[in-house]
Formats: sequence, C-alpha cells, structure tokens
Amino acid sequence: MLRTHKVRSMYPFSEFLQKQIFDANGLVGTGKFKNDFRLTEYGKFLRKHWIDELPQIYDWLHGDIKLVGMRATSPHF
Repeated sequence: MLRTHKVRSMYPFSEFLQKQIFDANGLVGTGKFKNDFRLTEYGKFLRKHWIDELPQIYDWLHGDIKLVGMRATSPHF
C-alpha cells in the first residue's frame, strides 16, 4: 500500500465528479481539466504556484516514493 501526503485543493468528494467533468470539458494541454469548478479559491493559488506538490517532495526525500515512475491516475484515464 502506497501512502503519500497531499494538500487539499478541491472540495471534499470532488473525485467522484472526475469522469463527468472529463466527458463534458476535456483537458487542456497540461493534462488538467478545462473549467474545473471543483478547486477551492486557495486551491487555485496552490496549484498555480505548485505549492500542492511540496508534500510529494517530502515523501520523495523521506524515501516513500521514487522520482521516476508512473504517476497514480484514475481508472478512466
């Protein structure tokens, strides 16, 4: 079992809307959803400045995850 630290940038239970948003809006060039309303106000800031990735850097430094490898994705991707 893989455990990682995360910063919540979306409203709770947003992951259950992921397939519907993908089907309705598609993705932009960076692989993120267009018009993603699930982000909180501070979540937009965190993602814009890559602050939401800091916990994963901690996990890498701690040896819990590797720098190179597959990124966990949702089943419909």
